[in-house]
Amino acid sequence: MIAYFELKRTVLTLALAALLSTPATASEQDEDALTAAALGLVEARVSELGLRDPAINLVFGDLTGTGTADAIAFVSHTSGGSSEMLTTWILRQTGGTYAIGREVSNEELFGFDPRNLQFSPGCLSVTMTVPQANDPHCCPTGTRTFTIEVE
Repeated sequence: MIAYFELKRTVLTLALAALLSTPATASEQDEDALTAAALGLVEARVSELGLRDPAINLVFGDLTGTGTADAIAFVSHTSGGSSEMLTTWILRQTGGTYAIGREVSNEELFGFDPRNLQFSPGCLSVTMTVPQANDPHCCPTGTRTFTIEVE
């Protein structure tokens, strides 16, 4: 099972639950704790690197085939130029904590709007919007599916 979380959506969901005083089930509490742990790690790394105006997308899935809630973090951020940069990390889940397994290089993965993610033991695939030959840098119109090795 793959779970998608965008930072703004997660914050909004938590705020609505608090306002409505909706009690969470045990599995929802576990998911919230894992989401918070993964998000905390990504936010700390974003701060450490000084990434400007980050938009964080976390996608959870099993990269080992053992039922773990691993994740990939897509962080779009300004670069000072006319377009955004993408920084991507593979997060490995062990128990209730996360560690960055590795950073995915811009040669391995680039573009905008990650979608159609497929997690498999040892790799994942993702479709991105990418520039075509005559596209301006700001406005890509092509698509490409990337396969990323997680180790």
